[in-house]
Amino acid sequence: MSKISGREIRSDNRQKRKAGINQKADELILSTLKSLLSCPVNELRYKDELGELFVLIDQKFSLMAHRSQARNHVIRHVEAGNRDGRWSLPLPNPTIKLRRHVQSRTLIRHRYSAEAVKISSALLSAARNPVLFSNLNSEERLHLVLLSAIFFGGLNNSNAVRGLSRFLRAGGRSEKLLIDGQVQHFVCFTMTSDSIANAYVDGKPELWHRWYCDPVSMCMMSGFDKCAKERPVGPGVGNILRNINKLLKKLDVPAWSITSLDEMVMSGAAVSEQIDNVDMSVALVGVACGKTLTTSIPPEAWLVAMQAQYFVKDTYNIGCSTLKIGRERKRQEFISRKNISNELYLLSSVVKLTGKNLKKRTAAQALKGLMALDVNEWSVAGEALRDWYVHHLTERSNSLSTVSRYHSEIAKYWFDGSANNDYSDFDSNDWEDFYESILENFTKPLNRSYRAGRLQDLHDFGAKHFGFSPAIVDAAGSGNKPAKYVHASYISHELYLSVRKALQRTVNLNRDEKLNIELMVVLAYRLGLRISEICKLRLCDVDVSEECWIFVRENIYGDNKSSSSLRKIPARVLMSGSEWNMFKAYLEKRRLYSESSKELLFHPGLDKYSPWDKRFVSDVVGAILKDISGLSDLVFHSFRHTALSNLQLVIEREWEVAAGFMCIQPDQLKAIYAAIVGSDNENLRRYWALACFAGHNSPSITFQCYFHFSDLLIGLKLSKANHSLTKDQLVSFAGLSRNTITRKMKKFSEDINKISSDIAMPVSNVGSNLVNNEIQPTLNERAKYYSLSTAAISHDMVYKILEEYQNGVSEAVLSHKYGLGEEQLSRWIGNGRLLADIKTRKGKPRLISKERASTPRSNAAILPSRLTSKSEMEDAKYVIELLRKEFVSDKKSYLALIDFYLRHVNTSNSGINITKPRALLRFVRRLDTANIIPLSRWAVTINCPALAELTDGWDEVQRLPVKSISINPIAATLTTSYLRLTHPDEDQLISGPNNFRKFSARTLRYVFHMIAIMQFDESFF
Repeated sequence: MSKISGREIRSDNRQKRKAGINQKADELILSTLKSLLSCPVNELRYKDELGELFVLIDQKFSLMAHRSQARNHVIRHVEAGNRDGRWSLPLPNPTIKLRRHVQSRTLIRHRYSAEAVKISSALLSAARNPVLFSNLNSEERLHLVLLSAIFFGGLNNSNAVRGLSRFLRAGGRSEKLLIDGQVQHFVCFTMTSDSIANAYVDGKPELWHRWYCDPVSMCMMSGFDKCAKERPVGPGVGNILRNINKLLKKLDVPAWSITSLDEMVMSGAAVSEQIDNVDMSVALVGVACGKTLTTSIPPEAWLVAMQAQYFVKDTYNIGCSTLKIGRERKRQEFISRKNISNELYLLSSVVKLTGKNLKKRTAAQALKGLMALDVNEWSVAGEALRDWYVHHLTERSNSLSTVSRYHSEIAKYWFDGSANNDYSDFDSNDWEDFYESILENFTKPLNRSYRAGRLQDLHDFGAKHFGFSPAIVDAAGSGNKPAKYVHASYISHELYLSVRKALQRTVNLNRDEKLNIELMVVLAYRLGLRISEICKLRLCDVDVSEECWIFVRENIYGDNKSSSSLRKIPARVLMSGSEWNMFKAYLEKRRLYSESSKELLFHPGLDKYSPWDKRFVSDVVGAILKDISGLSDLVFHSFRHTALSNLQLVIEREWEVAAGFMCIQPDQLKAIYAAIVGSDNENLRRYWALACFAGHNSPSITFQCYFHFSDLLIGLKLSKANHSLTKDQLVSFAGLSRNTITRKMKKFSEDINKISSDIAMPVSNVGSNLVNNEIQPTLNERAKYYSLSTAAISHDMVYKILEEYQNGVSEAVLSHKYGLGEEQLSRWIGNGRLLADIKTRKGKPRLISKERASTPRSNAAILPSRLTSKSEMEDAKYVIELLRKEFVSDKKSYLALIDFYLRHVNTSNSGINITKPRALLRFVRRLDTANIIPLSRWAVTINCPALAELTDGWDEVQRLPVKSISINPIAATLTTSYLRLTHPDEDQLISGPNNFRKFSARTLRYVFHMIAIMQFDESFF
């Protein structure tokens, strides 16, 4: 008789308990859900009975696990009826199984919290005496900013405090973002971290952190900026804790008894938590303290995400290296061991060093053999390895012996990893864990380092050619492991809409294929599904109820990534109205013409059982993303990052902010919260609920890899704080006079947020690697704000943009690079071409000389010559400022004046040829009356017939109080004039060594030409 193991006994007991719970749940269903027996089912009665049933379940079962199991049994019962067509009823919200207790707030708070609260109170009390703060130097002001950021700004990570110190010492300036109608100031700097990174530059991981400044710290930064102009601070960070204690001692405030900067910084979280109107969740406190790892969006990606518009080409012709149709798999391993062995055997036979009769083989023979391999049915792992070998033999010019050694060192491990996994589904963390599992077998540093180098080279090649997520291979071992790379990407709603528009303009896809991929993008952007989960969806995986639950489960087309990936998602509530209508219409059509519920939801051809190739879809969408955004690291998986980051705003109940990012109304966002979390009153388990929604084992994975708005949420929570600062405290912190603070308080009704924003240091990127973002408009102000921002663009910037166009940069690239509308840029270029075509009566160009027009360029010259002298540039700046004021009241007449000027100049002379005296008088007096160009700057030459008198208005011209006037007798019978604007430094230039007789200014020619390019319309031509 065989012996029964303890595992088998425990498994049998579990099955018995489960069967008992299901039996009791069935009894409750029969006794309570009597509405299901009627036909048709009354939905209102069903919902009432369902609520009673769940109350009975809570009373019947004492353990939470048994309650969850009974609830899930009820849900499965309703699902089965929906699937069989007996009824079509809404499913109850899913229950969340917690794998551990939520960490309590007391564990986040530090034991020195009471001391932090005491010191912050003493600091605010000391600020009531501005005399104490008046003698602080720039170094002390800097540490005052750091102390304020620790207490009131949520900067409770010592690495972040050091990063802010380096940022301010380098002369960094804040940037601005408009969120929910309020301007948020933030700074972006690098942190030192050995555990996580969100940027990968030149082989080195970097961690960029974004800190949103609280109003108290903004006031102190203003005071520091004022002191730093007089006496700059040094570059060294130094001992921050010791310097802060010195500062506190100077201000008669009790110093810290803590000896560790980490403990001091972390304890400051208790201060911000106790401020009135601040509601910070436990999870966000953990992020602020550095206990929970998370990543911000890097500056370059943030700049692209904040763009108001994107340029979409008329057509897209995207070539892909894979077929549209993927391979069906069996309900076994993803790739059979037999196929793997065959791929490994074929590659080994091709790259071996000797052939028949032990004859030495050449690299050319190996290359010929590699190219002859048919890899159409190979796995991604085998195809990538084959192409990597070809890359080394051709582009790297390596010998066959080198490639053969690479193969012997890593090929076996590379194929072993693909036995149960699809490499195209791996994210950065999966890759790094996989490489660590390989390298942990090699204890000698030399062996580990060599294999790590080869794996890193192979992975970089795969990331470039096969779309692998970027990853860092640890060559040093667990003792000195580098930071993990997190691909912190985000796709704005405008970019998402642009991608959908571009898909409709793709010429190598038919109409049905375009619709398929567009709906895949919608599901990834709104529901956060992986590309592998979307491609394997069948009709039976989409519920027929009103909520339209989508079931993510294993089938013959693919396994789930992990056991946590088994889940269901309410599709209806997560989509906007137009997205839902499009998806619903497609779903109804598919069901109408389907023969089986086992058919795929999305399929590329006529065969409804052949899935889309994941790599093909990723390549198409990735190519469009890169073309529109200009970022090389945006991929299809970035939609999942975006969806989960947006949903983090939802579960933190930032309705207006989430509405601005997601373009969904707040009422629907509240419904999304209820669908994900399960209850409006549930707070502690909401991050666990969102982790289950995402298919993750715990929230730590979601925080580390997918939540990129934690820094923004901390800033939003703290921006709602009620800081009641007195006039003396503002004088002490900002370093301004009492009169200035009094005016600010009166102007902004003592609103500390508006006061701090008004006195904030100017936005700049001098001395730092910051991205200077424009303020992002809210949902209801986007169109209005964009028109204002483009209308206020400077002439210098327009000159720079069009100069790049002259040098061959395309309109599409310029439109994306500078965030301009396609129509506006085309209008500028069209105006420039029309101005360049203006000719004299003799057919010569008026504005662009032949020499400049004949200069080799990619595009025709359309710009005036750039001003070179400093005095002319200052003169042009002054003229532009005055013209801008005049344009407000009388734009039309001034544009007519500019048109008159441009049609009376030519390239051979620097002045204006005018034949009518009244026109000359009207021109110069108009500019003089507006104080743009005084009469004393003009020089007039009158060309009149010899022995003739000046009549018909020329005598009035002769009496003008200009700088100089001369009469030049000519043989012609018609009197003309030559009007010249003198150079601001003409007197010095004439008296100089070059013996100039006159020196004219090109100010008006430059200014008027640029205004014409920017402001003229078709009526002027």
